Amino acid sequence: MKHFTQLSLSALFLLFTSLSFAGPHHEHHKFEIMKEKLELTDDQVSAIEAIHESQKSSAEPIHKELKTIKKSIHQALNASPIDEESVRSLSLEAAEKKAELMIMKAKSRLLVEEQLTKEQFAKMELLKQKFKQHRFKGNRD
Repeated sequence: MKHFTQLSLSALFLLFTSLSFAGPHHEHHKFEIMKEKLELTDDQVSAIEAIHESQKSSAEPIHKELKTIKKSIHQALNASPIDEESVRSLSLEAAEKKAELMIMKAKSRLLVEEQLTKEQFAKMELLKQKFKQHRFKGNRD
């Protein structure tokens, strides 16, 4: 039973790691809305674009490593018998890469927020709340 639980957790982790961040088109659309709604200056737009480019170039090699790890996990899960030890170690490695990406994204978000005025930041927080309410409203019906 213990092995089944661990294997189930590994499979669940694999499923979650296969979900990626929003694609580049979605991010671009969000940025366009942000520029319009927050009335960003040209300097703010340039600074934020530089932050996004820096984060993107730093994250790209990690995404590639994560993709390779996922392929290895898939191979280990399809081996006969299943290579449980490899699945465990590769799952931990994938989790570390995913954590790196999450931290990078959070740091980028903080750098972007530093570019905003107090008024723009307050307006952004209000827009986030409205978006969350709108997004989850359909799930309650």
